[in-house]
Amino acid sequence: LGAPDLGLLGLVASPAQLTPETVLSALDQIAAARTALGALATALASPDAPPEVAAARADAAAPLLVDAAAAPPLVRSMRLFLLKQMEALHGLSWVRSVLLKAPLADQAWVAEWRRGGDVGFARFLGHSALPRLHPLGTLPAFPKCHRAVGSFLATGDVGDLEAALVQCLESDGLLSFKGGLLSAIFHDAFLLQVLPVVEGAAVNANAAALAHWAAQGAWPPALENALTPKERQLVAVFAGPALASDALRLDPDSPPEKIIRAQLLAHLAAAALSAPQGSPLAYLRSVMLSPGELKGSWLPTMPEDMLKMAQDVMGGRWYRCENGHPFYVDLCGRPTQINRCAECGVEIGGVDHNLIKGNQDIGNVGEALYQRTVVEDRSEPDYCLRSAALEAEDKLATVRGLSPTSTRCLRYLFHAATVLGAAAGLGDSWEVDMEKVVNREFAGADVSKANLVKFLKAHYDSDWDLLKTLVDVTSDDLSALLHLALIDASSLEPDTAAGPDAGPAPLVRQDGGGAAAAAAGQAAGVVLRSASERREWERLLDRHVAPLLGGGQEALESAIARGKAQMGRGEDEGSAFECELHQRYDPSKLTTDARAKSGLNLWLYRRPFDLGHMTLALQRSARPASPFPALAHFLEHEPVLRGLAHLPDCLRFIHLLVNKLNRKLDRGAARSTTVAAVLEGLPSGERGEWEAAYRGFEAAWNGNWRFVERFECLEVPKEYAGVKMSRAQAVSFCLPSDQDEGICPLALVQHLRTEHNNMVFAVDERLLTSERSSTRHALIRGAEKGERAISSKHMTAAHAISYDLTGGLVPFFAKQCLLGNGYDFGKAEMRLLSRHLSSVPVIDLELPAFTFSHEQQGGLEPLQAKVAQEPLGRDVCESIARELSSPARAAKVLAQLEVVVDFLSATGGGVVSRLDEKVGDLLLASYVKGFLVDDEADLGRAVATSVRLKHIKALWEVLLGLTEVDPMERVDAKYRDKLAPTDDEKLGEFVASLDERQLEGLRATLRGLVTSQLVEPTISATKPLAEILGFAELEDTYLVDLQWFRSFPPSIPMACALEAYLTIEGLA
Repeated sequence: LGAPDLGLLGLVASPAQLTPETVLSALDQIAAARTALGALATALASPDAPPEVAAARADAAAPLLVDAAAAPPLVRSMRLFLLKQMEALHGLSWVRSVLLKAPLADQAWVAEWRRGGDVGFARFLGHSALPRLHPLGTLPAFPKCHRAVGSFLATGDVGDLEAALVQCLESDGLLSFKGGLLSAIFHDAFLLQVLPVVEGAAVNANAAALAHWAAQGAWPPALENALTPKERQLVAVFAGPALASDALRLDPDSPPEKIIRAQLLAHLAAAALSAPQGSPLAYLRSVMLSPGELKGSWLPTMPEDMLKMAQDVMGGRWYRCENGHPFYVDLCGRPTQINRCAECGVEIGGVDHNLIKGNQDIGNVGEALYQRTVVEDRSEPDYCLRSAALEAEDKLATVRGLSPTSTRCLRYLFHAATVLGAAAGLGDSWEVDMEKVVNREFAGADVSKANLVKFLKAHYDSDWDLLKTLVDVTSDDLSALLHLALIDASSLEPDTAAGPDAGPAPLVRQDGGGAAAAAAGQAAGVVLRSASERREWERLLDRHVAPLLGGGQEALESAIARGKAQMGRGEDEGSAFECELHQRYDPSKLTTDARAKSGLNLWLYRRPFDLGHMTLALQRSARPASPFPALAHFLEHEPVLRGLAHLPDCLRFIHLLVNKLNRKLDRGAARSTTVAAVLEGLPSGERGEWEAAYRGFEAAWNGNWRFVERFECLEVPKEYAGVKMSRAQAVSFCLPSDQDEGICPLALVQHLRTEHNNMVFAVDERLLTSERSSTRHALIRGAEKGERAISSKHMTAAHAISYDLTGGLVPFFAKQCLLGNGYDFGKAEMRLLSRHLSSVPVIDLELPAFTFSHEQQGGLEPLQAKVAQEPLGRDVCESIARELSSPARAAKVLAQLEVVVDFLSATGGGVVSRLDEKVGDLLLASYVKGFLVDDEADLGRAVATSVRLKHIKALWEVLLGLTEVDPMERVDAKYRDKLAPTDDEKLGEFVASLDERQLEGLRATLRGLVTSQLVEPTISATKPLAEILGFAELEDTYLVDLQWFRSFPPSIPMACALEAYLTIEGLA
């Protein structure tokens, strides 16, 4: 990471030297220089990096940035490139502070830059760590209070201070005076903490006297009566070092972000003290000063009633099953079919608009059609958030229709008010009162008075970090936006703010401290007494927050610019230089010579591409609905979608297992047999197909099993949640059944199918709204006829959602879709559609269930416990085998035998452990006809005359041996015609032309086609076999694309597919 020897300085001085070789060398050096400067920016920004690391990086990069006399414009461009990277990491205030202290302040190039007459840089750098914005100056009474406090700090005359403040109180009014006093004390006295200490300065002594006066001084009656004791304590906090909260403890080494956040807290405190009753900020005053009054009320941004939320979004009619779980009926609102509850599985709904017995009509709306259920908001009162770490897991959390950004902003303001309240608390009274407001069922039983402030402070910090991520701005810009929101909310007129269509205004509780305050002429505490009042408060404040934080990039930049202009950010403080740092200029306006000498376009800063950031940017712009539904769905679910490429192999492996092992393996054997043992026991000719299918199954499992939580309405047992798939795993985890580990492959395939189809539905939504109607109709052709839906039995890789994220999509998004101030989402979505998604069909899942041998509702083990089993004689076994020589007939007898096993195993229930020995001597045929009353059962003469109940296990084993079916016997008769002599000859010549690898690939591929897709007559018998087989894949390549396959005889029809395979098998 050291600085390269930049020969490009000479090239700039002598452009005639440029050749292709020197240009490439210069570009290599520029790349190395950008890397070195980027490493320095990262080291400076990392709070965990040791100071010596940052110093070493600064020394390594120094040769790039000094000696501006050699090529002034070029070196300046490199310096700006370093600052651009630093600004993108932490904002302008941080850049300024870092330039003013070691290690950068000690670098020769910084001193050289300051001496070099760059006015923009000098003005940007300034001379202090004070915040560059002045939002407190927008408060009405600030100018007069500012003059009074400033005069006191200069003179120390208390009489003049009190007289000036009383005059301000009389002229500006009580509420304005409170905010003005607090803001002036913060601005003039509190911020002195961040400046270097000057020993013996009078201002230090006067500041200490001001802190004593604010907290304990004897005020004149007019001022004494103006503030309540708690309000005075809050004001006193901003007169000197805060003792109750780290958030307000500053010193000359405090990072810029902490200083601007302290300024934001002061603005919030001042705005809340000044807020009239109709302002939403008046509620935050209650949070700061009267938390005890909030007990039993509804706090903003707390979790909402999920049923109420669903009803608000979906409308319609809502009911409950007999166990209390809600369900929804759309259209007319009355049930016309019976389904199963997704939670507990009981019947829900009804027929002919009549609700079945046991189901409840929520709200008792009645039997009339097209009515709407009105659901009462039953969300919990009090403070209901979990720990900050848990709440931060859902970055896009929303409540009551607020956007994720608005939700997090309102939550930040609430927690900021709690931090202020804790700082201003009288003794520990604030913590005692606030602890009573905590709902421990949500927050946790371990939240107590001792750790409550730490708990709330963690939320305050977490909300700030998440807001920066969601809005995608630096700390400087986020503080400007929040200051602007407070200014806009403070301008609200109390009697007209809600508007003609607004709900009830937040009510004032006239008891306790509220009544006393009202009697003294003070603003009483605002309490949200109901869920509807909370909803109205959130809506009212969101009117000021959403336009600032919830717009697109241009709206965001416009709001930031408006905030900086309104809060005193002028051109004289380095705005031109900041414009360069933000690259908010058109390089083409410079002369060609100026661009060449500065190398300007070689040192532009480009945000490193991050898929997560792109996802957040799209989600921020997707209110109320995304104009790019396919891209939005893809980015949100991308980690899950990666496994969909393996769905065809996953299905194929399960089908192979069922065809091979169904009824031939009991559950115990399946649990003791590994996947490796099954694969190694295959004939060499089949192993290639099985290995490929297994690799896809393993990849799908290990990639997506962590996302699977349920199978239909059943929750996946915890003991299966962490299972990894490997060749050492028991094959029982791969065999689909409705119990035990058998639900795992079913749940996995169901999950993959659902994710696949949801992606297809999002694509259809995009295509249906496309203005390119011809493309739309071409891509969704036949949708109404169901042509875009295929059975999972016929799914191939061509039907799967497959993409290369790191080698394909991410490089394309980074190069083609990353703009200077955002992303080209349209181009990104079109890439997805055109390359990966537009022709993918919906999948109808048809998966065979696996039946274990010896098992039908319990297996042979319970039978042997009830009836002792004995072997059959060899002659009897041979007689049964001769009579039941057909596998189909043997399978039919085996199915009848399973019924017998079930009944015998259940006889006597759990009370009778062993039946009488005489039961075992009963003929099987007599039991079937006499006890099961099955007169049509055809067991065969040998079974009927020789097999007794004590021989069931022996008969079972004989029948299993007889049901070993050749997979070719399942091929439909439609594809069993003989080859014509000429076709047989041509096929032989073609096979002779193949090498061993090609022949093995052809044989395995054709076998897969015959055994999987020709068991049903779904393909025309007259189509050429070469045409159908050509679209099968061999090592990720279609056969039709392989040169050697193009000689396959085109005259062979699908009707001869089986004969063609058998011929190739014989020749092989």
